[in-house]
Amino acid sequence: MARIAVSLLALFLSVTYVFAGSVPVSPSPGGISAVAESKLQAICKKTHDTNSCIQLLTPAITPTTDFDSLEWNRKVVSKALSKSIIAKNFMTKHGRGLDAKHKIAVTNCVDKMDNSVELLQQVSHEYVELYKSESSKGFLYGYHRKNVQTLMDTATADQEACYTSLGGFQEPVLKQMKDYAMSASFAIKIVSDLVLKK
Repeated sequence: MARIAVSLLALFLSVTYVFAGSVPVSPSPGGISAVAESKLQAICKKTHDTNSCIQLLTPAITPTTDFDSLEWNRKVVSKALSKSIIAKNFMTKHGRGLDAKHKIAVTNCVDKMDNSVELLQQVSHEYVELYKSESSKGFLYGYHRKNVQTLMDTATADQEACYTSLGGFQEPVLKQMKDYAMSASFAIKIVSDLVLKK
């Protein structure tokens, strides 16, 4: 009986050793590899809010992510776009039942956010054009990079104007709207910090 137990223990240890040698680098608690996590932290230190940046962009990372690529920049923009659309939809849905005074403020805010969404969609298109002209790095490449900067600057200003316009409201639903607007505004600032420093 003892001999069988020893044999089973030896078999277990040998199997463990074989599989341990083939296990890839363990992912971080956030679900990405330690290398990707380190790279993301370095990137996010370029922004005004490192922790929020990491939280925003971690879901966009895949095993094949190239942080220096135009495709990564386009993914980064899509995260801000998603936040803006969620905020706009929430405010549109819950703004219908407000009194006249609050409805005007929310409508103006949603209009600003609408502009921002359209601009971010244009930025995504500009990255497609940048990719097409990347190999030459000629006039068209510079032209589309300039467009990205102009569009991002305007989208960021629109989001900021929307968020700050809700600053004095204390009613629960309006505070929720402000939280959504703040989340969208912070996201676009982070993205703007990144794409305009490339």
